[in-house]
Amino acid sequence: MFDKIFYRLDSHKEAVYFTSLLLVSPILIQFVLMQNKFISEDTSLWIDIKIGTAILLLSWLFLTASVITLLRIRIKYLIIPLFVSIIVSTYIVRTGQNIEYEVYAAINNTNRREAVELLLSPYFAVPFVVVIFLFISLYKTVIDFERRGVKSNKGKVSWWIILLLVSLAGLSWSYLYNKDRLYRTYPLNIPYYQKMYLEELVLFKRYFEKLSYVPVDSTKDSVNDGVYILIIGESARKQSMSAYGYKRPTTPNIDRLLIQKPAHVANYNGVSAGVSTRLSVPLLLSTANVTDNDKLRSHLTLVHVFKGMGFDVTLISNQEEDGRNNDIISMMTMQADNVHYINGEGPRTKYDAELLPYLANAIESGGGRQLIIMHLMGSHFKYKNRYPHRFNKFGDQRIDTYDNSILYTDYLLGMIEKNIASADAPVIALYTSDHGENMNDSGDGNYLHTMGEMTPYEIGVPFFVFINDLFLNKQKNKVETLISRKGAVVSHDSISHMFLGFLGLKDERVYNREDDLSSSFYIEHPAKTVNRRREIVEAY
Repeated sequence: MFDKIFYRLDSHKEAVYFTSLLLVSPILIQFVLMQNKFISEDTSLWIDIKIGTAILLLSWLFLTASVITLLRIRIKYLIIPLFVSIIVSTYIVRTGQNIEYEVYAAINNTNRREAVELLLSPYFAVPFVVVIFLFISLYKTVIDFERRGVKSNKGKVSWWIILLLVSLAGLSWSYLYNKDRLYRTYPLNIPYYQKMYLEELVLFKRYFEKLSYVPVDSTKDSVNDGVYILIIGESARKQSMSAYGYKRPTTPNIDRLLIQKPAHVANYNGVSAGVSTRLSVPLLLSTANVTDNDKLRSHLTLVHVFKGMGFDVTLISNQEEDGRNNDIISMMTMQADNVHYINGEGPRTKYDAELLPYLANAIESGGGRQLIIMHLMGSHFKYKNRYPHRFNKFGDQRIDTYDNSILYTDYLLGMIEKNIASADAPVIALYTSDHGENMNDSGDGNYLHTMGEMTPYEIGVPFFVFINDLFLNKQKNKVETLISRKGAVVSHDSISHMFLGFLGLKDERVYNREDDLSSSFYIEHPAKTVNRRREIVEAY
């Protein structure tokens, strides 16, 4: 592919121009793909972004060419930067989007097993093969070009110095006019995001490790005993559940319970706090609201409060302990008294139902004062790996395997409800998902999540509550208030306050009754969420 192009280059200068263009190709592709964006919404914004990107493109192109020439860098030594450029370019072409911080952070957290599953998927397998082919072709071509010993024709040094100065002037203007765009555009976005990522972890750990909850206006004996269970699903969207009107019967157990036990089981229209796991789960566990996302490290979590009130806290997870999300989420959950990770050992990913024995044991051994957090694999890609063969009800196509994974989660929730109903202690359980999933719903090739602009399928999540008779009888008024609001739009923000409300806590440092779905003072606020650029936006 590249050999014909390099073969026609008559001088080293022409080769430098072409190599420089390849090195800045992510900016070029971003510039081209931007052609039809924004123009129908805000022409001035479109022009501003277009001109800014064009200046960045030319500045980096001139800088690259002049540095290669003035420092006499041989093209073969640029193979690694060229390879990175090809990878980033392929990502931009495949998704139609620049790499944003949340995508980069997610890559940092991905473990080996999940990376292999993703690369072998149809969504990324073809682009991955293309990247490897382009790299091998380019490497072979560059080596052959160097061996040919094409005559060096670097031109006047003054010309390259002028190009260097022009490029530095362009980058300086970009810094002064829109520093954020400069940092978030290739190639500076890679080191910039890495710096952001490390700073985020270091700062969070520094503040979070100092947090603890000490009751001030109540004693540990004055709160309501019981078993409080928070079940966190993975990539499950409510639009693919029959409990929310989906055409396929993907949630038969929930559908039946909603009819047979209307006083014990309810569903709500959940809204995720963020479009990715690392955005939503920390907010889901924290007493902070979405608007406090940048101050998350200073807010107490459910784990802190329940432990401070003398409850035993247990984490049961089918996520892997190492790798993806092993950062802020781990700092939060590892505060638990008992931690059980069942995944990570053996040749296959464990199925979520293998968590059930751990749940039953936790309920029995908690002495009626227990917070249990279950973290599922749910509908995490690759969907067909999330359920046993007997749950292959809908077929083998992508949407079929996703629906099968939802069906399996419904089975798991049905089993959990049975355990709750027969428990000897008051039990309340809440199930929601960290975020949803795109399934090419608009025919635009948008799959998974955080790959493009936020959609309702990414943030529309299930929200189910299960209550046994003992809990209902003990807190009848609050339960009836909670059940009466079934179908309401509920954000992840409400979860911690609902749990603390049932706990009987009135401490305004951690509890807000206006965010407690079971409180008569609850106010249904417009739901907000955090998008892939870490912007706080209206959900709908």
